[in-house]
Amino acid sequence: GGYYALRMLSHTLSESPAFNALPAKKKFRLCNVGVQSISRKVELIQSYKGTRCNMWMSEFKYPDLVPEEIIPRYAYTIIRNPREHVLSQYFHCTETHEEPKKREQRLNTMTSLEGWLGHWVMALNDTAKIVENRRFLCYPAINLQSIYVGFVPQNADDMKNIQQKFTVIGPMDQLDKVLCLVFIHHAGWLPDACNCSNNKSSSQLQKQQLGSDHGVTHHGSTYNTTRFQDAMIDKLVEKDQ
Repeated sequence: GGYYALRMLSHTLSESPAFNALPAKKKFRLCNVGVQSISRKVELIQSYKGTRCNMWMSEFKYPDLVPEEIIPRYAYTIIRNPREHVLSQYFHCTETHEEPKKREQRLNTMTSLEGWLGHWVMALNDTAKIVENRRFLCYPAINLQSIYVGFVPQNADDMKNIQQKFTVIGPMDQLDKVLCLVFIHHAGWLPDACNCSNNKSSSQLQKQQLGSDHGVTHHGSTYNTTRFQDAMIDKLVEKDQ
C-alpha cells in the first residue's frame, strides 16, 4: 500500500502543470527509504537524480517512545481492512515474483492459508511461538497495523494519541481521496486529478495502471474465506479492528 501510494503521488506530481512550471531549483520529489526509520534523528536521502526530497516513504514502523523533537513534522499513513490485510500478507509471501528463493522456502512451510493462520493463533501471547514462526520468512500476522502505527489500545486516550501522531490517517478502500488529501496538504495546491469539476476527477486516480501487484494473483479484498478462517483472523487482528 505504501509503495503504491508513493508511486501514485509521484505520478500525480509529475503530471501537475503547477509542478512542471516550477524552476528546477524549487522542484521536489517523494523518496523511498525502504525499511529505514523516519525521524529527525536519522539522516535520510536528501535528493534523488538531482531533485531534492521533501517527503519520504518508509515501510518501517512509526518511531515510538522517542522525544517529540525527533519525530516527523508531518506523518501520513494508510490503513487497511484488517481481514484483507492478513490475507494480503499470506498471498504476497506465497505468490510474489520477487525473491524467488525465499518464495520457494516459504512454500515449503506455508503449505496452506488455514495452517498458517493456525500457527499464528497458537502464537498469541506466546513469545516463543512468535519467534518460532519466523521460519515462515513472512510478515507477523498478529495486529501488525497496530504495531506499525504505534497503537496500543489500553485506555481512552490511545485513540487521541494516534490521531496526534499522524496528519492524515486514511483507509485503503478510499485511497483516491486519501492521496488527494495528502497531496494537497503536502504540495499546497489542488492537482487536476483531484479536481472533481474536471473530467479527470479523483476517482480516476486509482484507475491509473502502475503495475504494483508484485505478481500476486489472489487479493485480500476478493478472496472468499471460510467461517473458520474468518474466526482465526478475527483473533489475530483484535487490536487492528
